[in-house]
Amino acid sequence: MAFRVTYPTGRDMTAMKDVKISQDEANLLAMIRSGGGARERALRVIMQWKDVKAQIIHKIITNSGQRADAEDMHAEAIVLLDRKVRGGDFAHTGSIKSYLTSTAYFLWCNRRRKESRVQYTEDMVKLEASQVATAPADDPKEQQLFQLFSQLGQSCQEILKLWMTGFNHEEVADQLLISSPEMAKKKKYLCMKELKSLVAKAGLKTA
Repeated sequence: MAFRVTYPTGRDMTAMKDVKISQDEANLLAMIRSGGGARERALRVIMQWKDVKAQIIHKIITNSGQRADAEDMHAEAIVLLDRKVRGGDFAHTGSIKSYLTSTAYFLWCNRRRKESRVQYTEDMVKLEASQVATAPADDPKEQQLFQLFSQLGQSCQEILKLWMTGFNHEEVADQLLISSPEMAKKKKYLCMKELKSLVAKAGLKTA
């Protein structure tokens, strides 16, 4: 059965950033950074935010998911928050709640994208793939494109999958923990260059 995923827009991202972090949330971040029991207490508090979980459940269910999927994305978003805060990579200046809701949605889009068949186009390069581990079986050209794409390093595959489905450079950098949007743009350019080279060497016409 076909499903529809609505990806976050620039307006969604702007709205998320406009919500400022509260002092209570700042204290929770400080507790996570300090580690130990304080970190565990902070994460328990965050896990118990019913309004955040309700928003995530609504967002996932209205985008072809189930409650169990939403609970998975809720937990994964908190794990990512914890990792980024402890690693010193948490640069978000808005509310933690808005960060969790948006991140859970991004994670869900990523999962659905891997399970769906999506067409990507850039400079006459077209990639069609279903799940990451499964090459298309109905078209030899699609199979060859998938095989060429699979020859890229894991980092390049992740960058291109996000970028080709609408994520901007800032969002790619945030999702993949790249140091800056500029670095994400540079990496994307190099990955596309490598992919085009593979396509050219294979003599595959993509027009």
